[in-house]
Amino acid sequence: WKSRVFPLLLKSQVEPNQTFPCYIVLYHEATLISLLETTFYHDDVVQACGDVLLDLAEYCCSRIITLVARYNDGERFYDEGEVSKEPITGLEELKKQYKQIWFQVTVKAVAILRYIISNLSSLPVSIGT
Repeated sequence: WKSRVFPLLLKSQVEPNQTFPCYIVLYHEATLISLLETTFYHDDVVQACGDVLLDLAEYCCSRIITLVARYNDGERFYDEGEVSKEPITGLEELKKQYKQIWFQVTVKAVAILRYIISNLSSLPVSIGT
């Protein structure tokens, strides 16, 4: 949904009456990666994942690479300190929420990659190459 439907929603320029349903759909990824980060704190969990870690490490690396590319393009991810005097539309609210969730997920991906790297010596060789 996030990669196929959400961009179409943004391109259509249709103003949603409520942004909460879309926000919940976008927030699912953040919830799942938070759960992974919490469980990966324990070394046993990381070691039990086996070859699945290869896909997870690739996901985390792609998030980090995208973060660096977007930062180099001058994109800002958090506008927490700014207060807009103009009322924002539902579409602008969705875009802002998407950016914030995307950044939160990327930060958690860095933490997960750190847990994987700290257990690299006890993981399959395919993970380290």
